[in-house]
Amino acid sequence: MVGIDPADDPTRLLGVAWARAQRDGAGLVVCEILADDDPRSIDEQEHVLARQIKELCPEAGEVRTCLRRGEPAEQLLACSESYGATLLVVSEASRREGWFARTFRPGVTTSVVRGAACPVLIARHNYGTGRIIVATDLADPELPALAAAALRDRAPSTVTVVHCVPAMPMTAIHAGMADNAMASAHADLIVDARARLVEAAVTAGLLGASCRIEVGPPGEVIVSLATELSADLVIVGNHPRSSADRALGGSVCEHVVREAPGHVLVVRLADAA
Repeated sequence: MVGIDPADDPTRLLGVAWARAQRDGAGLVVCEILADDDPRSIDEQEHVLARQIKELCPEAGEVRTCLRRGEPAEQLLACSESYGATLLVVSEASRREGWFARTFRPGVTTSVVRGAACPVLIARHNYGTGRIIVATDLADPELPALAAAALRDRAPSTVTVVHCVPAMPMTAIHAGMADNAMASAHADLIVDARARLVEAAVTAGLLGASCRIEVGPPGEVIVSLATELSADLVIVGNHPRSSADRALGGSVCEHVVREAPGHVLVVRLADAA
């Protein structure tokens, strides 16, 4: 399913969603939400949407439309659930969303990422490099983000699997402890993480993928790596979080959704199936 904004040009989003549907042999549902105060009627906008779909999708008979009124994120999620969508394609999140807005008044994309029962693909600029970055914290035994990368029709050599470990505490560095047992333990942590990451990649079917252990804040590291490699796609997992969690610590997934330069595929970690 693809959710489009009636105020935007739907060309890119429809193109991405149509290509995915054709590749996977899946049906496509195009959902458009009108504001409650929008003077246009549902029937009027449905004709406009049908014309746009016909221009962009050669076999438009395979495309269904769903027009609704109301709060966009709420209606998109409801439509996705009613059709049993296996993927929801939406436009990029606003980078102007500050801490307060993300916590108390999140935008449409942020709300959809938090509430969707299926994977969400945030579509934006594509470099055309064929490179994929898949980020994992190695905490979920099913490793669904790695599985999602393995299912894509690209050679494992185009995939970079990354896991981030925290940097040494600054208190230890300032105290002159960088060469003692704490530094040794940190080095052992990196070695162990790399071994686990390679094993996880092979188990997921990503033999030949590049495995990288990076040190630093995961969200910033993932975005930096995606920029460095001009990655077409970043795959990241999303743990369900309470409002309090988001207010206190933010979200690696949401940081990547806002800041990554290419497409972002968000895979729910709560239900790997």
